[in-house]
Amino acid sequence: MVTALGVFTGTGPMSVALAAGGAKKAAPAPSAKAAADAGATAPDDTGNGRRIGLRDALKLAVRQNPTLANETLDVAIAEAQIKQTYGLDDWLLDAGATWTSSRNDDLPSQPFQQLSSNGLAGSAELRRPLTDGGIVGIKFEGSGGRSHNKGLVDLDGPLGPMQPQIVQYDVDQYTAKTQLTFSQPLLRGFGETTRNASRTRARAGFAVQELERENIAGNVIRDVVQAYWELAYAAQEVEIRKQSVALAREQLRITQAGIDVGKLAKTDSLAVEQAIASREEELLLAEQNRSERAIELRRLIGMEIGPGEIDLDATDHLDTGSQEPNLDKTLASAMENNPQLKTVRAQGKTAAIEVAVTQNGLLPQLDFTAAAGPQAQAEKLGTTYSNLATFDSFEVVAGVKFSMAFGNDSAKGAHEVAQGNLRKVKLTEQDIRSQIAAQVVRAVNLVRSAKKRMDVSAKASALAKQNVDLEKARWEVGRTTNFEVLKRQDELAQSQLREARARADYLKAVSILDSLTGEILPRYGIALAKS
Repeated sequence: MVTALGVFTGTGPMSVALAAGGAKKAAPAPSAKAAADAGATAPDDTGNGRRIGLRDALKLAVRQNPTLANETLDVAIAEAQIKQTYGLDDWLLDAGATWTSSRNDDLPSQPFQQLSSNGLAGSAELRRPLTDGGIVGIKFEGSGGRSHNKGLVDLDGPLGPMQPQIVQYDVDQYTAKTQLTFSQPLLRGFGETTRNASRTRARAGFAVQELERENIAGNVIRDVVQAYWELAYAAQEVEIRKQSVALAREQLRITQAGIDVGKLAKTDSLAVEQAIASREEELLLAEQNRSERAIELRRLIGMEIGPGEIDLDATDHLDTGSQEPNLDKTLASAMENNPQLKTVRAQGKTAAIEVAVTQNGLLPQLDFTAAAGPQAQAEKLGTTYSNLATFDSFEVVAGVKFSMAFGNDSAKGAHEVAQGNLRKVKLTEQDIRSQIAAQVVRAVNLVRSAKKRMDVSAKASALAKQNVDLEKARWEVGRTTNFEVLKRQDELAQSQLREARARADYLKAVSILDSLTGEILPRYGIALAKS
């Protein structure tokens, strides 16, 4: 497996967590080789012209990369959206009161009239949603007041019945009602899937957002790792070029000494001087490339770029492992753990939720409602509530309500949209799977090729070094020319550069494999903070 390659070369166990506020301690990373040989100073991530290790570069990237910070905020927002759906289970309380006072004109032609009234009405209901879409509750209603009335009444006097007369009188009346209420959708809106659709969507969205953050974090870390190894290669190229210039200068010194004693002709120094000029130019280009690589790394990890804030020295060497990845195991790991694939699978679950919800929306509306409880009325408030407790009077109400849209085009269209989105997600997953498979094969081939190139170039470098020594020995006894000595020195430099290039390509290819298999974050001990 790729995890067995062991290419991390930080200064110690690394532990970083992504959070909105920065980095914090997480699980330790695999053991790492020291960033520099004996005598090297510890990496510093706080000053200019700094020596920086891969471990410190990744810490800075995690702490300062704006893309990762945005992704962490998106995860927090998605979690808050889940919290919003907790309201599905909240108890609901509705309460209100109304005071009414009215005055009416007295109409002589009307025998019965209410001339004035004053009353207070109030209600309160406590409801609890059920998991299948229904609602159960308890409701109280009460009202009462006094009305001033005019009416035609028969009066009996001491001498017998009298002529009916119009009289005015006051009436006190109080009513109260307590009910258990229940409502339940029987078709559309019935069931946990439909009732909890918003919560399921929010949870699925949170899962998608976390996976997207993992994918973005893996890509950022991969880019930083690759940029770091490019900087390390550029630094090694500068050293190789310096060594090549030093070899040429030493050859010129020896040649000039021979010229001074008359052993060599003055023209023997021309080839060496030309070589020095060419190698110094190559050294300048190498130093420029190192500066470019430092700027790119600074950009990726969020460091300052400006006057006095350009150069960086990579303290980690191009040290590589010796194992090759197994293609079948690596492919299987990528298909199972690739963050991009896991993200699209999570999106598929979200799309499936929409299909189920919109399918329920195709049904007609059929709702059942019921209410039952005692009721009472009397001329006194206390009597009213006493009668309410006896259950002598009660009310039971039950009914169903049916509604259906002819054609139902809105619901049908929404369902077709949901089905189309689900098919798109499945097609996207197939496409991503094939892309990842191709990328894994290419990356494995790159690792294997770079491994073979390292072996060949290492042998070539050793032989080139021997050839330089042999050619110089032959030149010292007059059996060859400066041109041949310089040629052997150039061959040595090229062999060393090819070996360094192969090592950098190997490490970069491993980082690609790690990102494809979802192993790059744990490899460097980076844990994404849980919200």
